Amino acid sequence: IETAVFGASGMVGQRFISLMQDHPQLELVAAYASDRSEGRTIGDIWKLPDIPLHEEMASVRLEKLDVSDTRKRGVKVCFSALPADLAKGVEAEAAKSGLALFSNAGAHRMDEDVPILIPEINFEHLGLVDLQRKSRGIEGFIVTNANCSVTGLSIALKPLIDNYSFKEVY
Repeated sequence: IETAVFGASGMVGQRFISLMQDHPQLELVAAYASDRSEGRTIGDIWKLPDIPLHEEMASVRLEKLDVSDTRKRGVKVCFSALPADLAKGVEAEAAKSGLALFSNAGAHRMDEDVPILIPEINFEHLGLVDLQRKSRGIEGFIVTNANCSVTGLSIALKPLIDNYSFKEVY
């Protein structure tokens, strides 16, 4: 599956790239970053000393973010590590263009038709994708992850919630 990363030069973008290195289905075909990083390679900006970067990933050139370029390259899935202020418009444009967009930003977390996904807990929330496509009249979609603090707490609390019927934690 042809894949792109928005915000590839930052720490989260690099984590996305590291997870794609040996992925059996995802192929990184485009890595987008800010103007400052444009033209450099992923190897030039790699900041994850604990994760070896494969040679083929290291040679990928960072490009200036351009949503229309993703479609020209046949990208189907995009992982966004953009800052929230930039993510709001770019991610909406990407979904409108037909991309399946998975975001680490909080820009769309409060949109009622955007799933906030913690797969171990609420995978059924992906059902909102159909509602989102229909209500927005788009082919693509946006899925966000939860805030990092909430994710860890939610995973720890899920077995307790399933076994005891409490609704609040103080």
